[in-house]
Amino acid sequence: MLSKLLQFFSSSSKETAPSIKPNGQNLQMTEVDIPEDSEAVIMPKMMDDMKSAIISKWHVKLGDIVKVGDILADVETDKATMELENYEAGEVTYLNPKKEVLVNDIIMVIYNPNRKKENEEDLVRIPALSPDIDKVTITKWHVKEGDHVNINDVLVEVESDKATFEIVAEREGVIKALTINKEVKVGAPILKYK
Repeated sequence: MLSKLLQFFSSSSKETAPSIKPNGQNLQMTEVDIPEDSEAVIMPKMMDDMKSAIISKWHVKLGDIVKVGDILADVETDKATMELENYEAGEVTYLNPKKEVLVNDIIMVIYNPNRKKENEEDLVRIPALSPDIDKVTITKWHVKEGDHVNINDVLVEVESDKATFEIVAEREGVIKALTINKEVKVGAPILKYK
């Protein structure tokens, strides 16, 4: 899911983490059951060489009602500190208690009973471009959130270790969200229509 692409458990949500640097060593992915009426926020890959990040400050706590655009947390790599923005309205029901979290690990769960169920037709996924390609790098977006696209419009350019490809729109629509990940596995969603 593009949970924004898309990005939690702690009662001490306002505390600042100790000054440690992320290294991704001996970390494991968090196992969390995600109900159908909830959305997982994952740790996005904000830089090419990023493997993990430190949650240095939570801006929310369990039970908070959040809206799209709210800042959820400050995350810190060995190069920069960045704000993690919310893309799903609802109630915070889970905060990852770990200080250091792997890229693509669940950091938060947001409950929204009125959430529109994910429609596969609303998603654009990385196609199997070649039998030996399992992931690609996004090199250039040709669209942004809010753009209206027509069939065969170029959405994005992606690159494998062998070639560069253009992914085109297979339907008309308005762009709701784009993944912020640079490296994407084949089959993973990269774009969502409204």
